[in-house]
Amino acid sequence: MKNKITITDISQSCGVSPATVSRVLNRNPYVSEANRKLVGETIERLKYQHSEYSKKTIAIIIPHSIPDGGVVRDIYSLMILNALTASLYHAGYRVHILGSQDYPSLNDDFYFGVISLVDWSKLPDGSQKNVVPIVFINRFPEPHDDSFCIRSDEKQGMELAVSYLKNKNHTHIGMLGVGDRIMEQKRAQAFDAAIEKFQLISHCEIVAEEQEFYEQLGKLINTGISALVIPGEEVGMKVAYALQLFQYKIPQDISLIGWNTPQISEYWYPRMTAISQDFIAIAEHTVIVFEKLKQKKTVPFLTEIPYQLIERDSVKTLT
Repeated sequence: MKNKITITDISQSCGVSPATVSRVLNRNPYVSEANRKLVGETIERLKYQHSEYSKKTIAIIIPHSIPDGGVVRDIYSLMILNALTASLYHAGYRVHILGSQDYPSLNDDFYFGVISLVDWSKLPDGSQKNVVPIVFINRFPEPHDDSFCIRSDEKQGMELAVSYLKNKNHTHIGMLGVGDRIMEQKRAQAFDAAIEKFQLISHCEIVAEEQEFYEQLGKLINTGISALVIPGEEVGMKVAYALQLFQYKIPQDISLIGWNTPQISEYWYPRMTAISQDFIAIAEHTVIVFEKLKQKKTVPFLTEIPYQLIERDSVKTLT
């Protein structure tokens, strides 16, 4: 009696070629959904063990609404994806990057876990019935079975920005947020709390669309603020450009702190003082979650990663 199940046994059992079985085992994208599911069910039924197949695979879910045929172009997504894939590969995991519309199919696949860059509300209906652990990155999900959250500490990051400005003698500070996500609301709340903690004067504006922020920026400037906090990757560069159009000099007329990556803010003029997310730490803690789950250890629902302050040239000391 043959004890070891082979690829040939699987192909004969489900009526497909050995090459198709091999493609499914190695996650080849050019396999039909029907064959992928058929081979997967056969593998489970025959309890097949394969060195390549047994490697743990993680799916990273990105928004399905990304333009340009699904090509990721925004700086934030590129930075977090780069950090996640590097840390996962280093830890021996395999990575698939999928759109949010593909999430329901994961229930039929053989993923060890899922990393989601989108909220529950952006996933298809019923997706909360996850059968594999899911880690949300920089989201604000409600606790759910086998769900976890790793995000930057918005309260700490905003206090870092506001306290830095206070130490530079700024007492009248503005904040401009762009977007309609819960993230902008959380950052605005953190800004208000930091202003109250340090007993300063503030003006805060949040606009839904980037096309609308020029008018709100002008209104903020007219309140007499001496410094502006701009949470949100890439927004700081656009605000700096708009201020130049308004003929304001940075930092002579107004100081800026952006929420930007070091690789980008270093090359603006003047170089932007920035509150930066620690993408590497976020990725490493994500791997730690999966490693602990493999070892059947308890994992906290929420892990918050501190922001880092990068001091450059866009903030001046008031006298």
